Amino acid sequence: MNFYLSTFISGFENLIFDIIKKDIKDINVILLLDGMIAYKTDTQILEIQRIRYFNNSFLILKKKTFKSPICEDVLNEFITEINNNDIQLKNYSLPDSKYFRVLFSIENKLVSADRSVIHEIVEKIKKLTKKQYSYKNTGAEFWFFIRREQVAFWALRITNNKKKTLRGELRPELTHLLCRLSEPKEMDIFLDPFCGTGTIPLERSRISKFNIIFACDTSRNLTDKLKDIVAKTKNKKLKRSFMIKNRDFFNNGFENNFIDVIATDPPWGIYQQIEDNFYQKFIDECHRILKKGGRLVVLVSRDNFFPEETKNGFAMDSRYNILVSGKKAEVFVFIKNG
Repeated sequence: MNFYLSTFISGFENLIFDIIKKDIKDINVILLLDGMIAYKTDTQILEIQRIRYFNNSFLILKKKTFKSPICEDVLNEFITEINNNDIQLKNYSLPDSKYFRVLFSIENKLVSADRSVIHEIVEKIKKLTKKQYSYKNTGAEFWFFIRREQVAFWALRITNNKKKTLRGELRPELTHLLCRLSEPKEMDIFLDPFCGTGTIPLERSRISKFNIIFACDTSRNLTDKLKDIVAKTKNKKLKRSFMIKNRDFFNNGFENNFIDVIATDPPWGIYQQIEDNFYQKFIDECHRILKKGGRLVVLVSRDNFFPEETKNGFAMDSRYNILVSGKKAEVFVFIKNG
């Protein structure tokens, strides 16, 4: 079995554990940490690279536990231990680049290590890979992780997730998890009433079959761009059933009890002003158009709050505290009672 390490958005530990058990049938979870999971599986590297809810994934070359307080001495001792043993990279496929670099992380922060111990391991990797060491040039990346949970990893990075996002746009890892929280079904009528650039509804269309997807926003510029994206796709079902509307959610034209799922990232009041009673109106309108048992998945700033959901006919299914671009946020999952 391959031994993998994958990172994800901190705060989603329980969700990741549930999802990955469904997605990888033979998985053996070794450790579930804050924003990180270590696991064994026969799943090939290419399949791990395709998992969209991970920020990055690595092949674990060495794992070690320790009892001493976390400091750079622990890191240097770990590197020295690896230097004193034969380094085996098996037949791992390395990037085509002629370069490699070695990086060090203590409690999720990049740090430096003792130059003498670094030099020795760099020379060993050079000999094994026939590549040149360069910190600036991208290529193969060998990482040393020291975690506060008193565990250390030496690992080879196998992903390169550097997709740039626009201001206010959600990363694909987060949009995927929001859609998975909606529990996608083949006959879903899905709505994102504040779709912006369309990251959430487009991600829902990738995950599994659906009946109809509605993507709405008050910005004609954004909805026109989204229409161009959908028009260029070769997916006939997507072109036929992906409905893009330039409309205000509070004057949306949807019938009562029509929508199965709403998954959205409504305005936080950072880039645009919102009314004092915005979230009350939002909850009320969601309740009107959702079917009984329908799901509402919503991402909000922790500075905002929802009215008491049970008074509005919703029961809270789950709640997650996360960070989005360094800002404190919450994901709520509500189910309409009736």
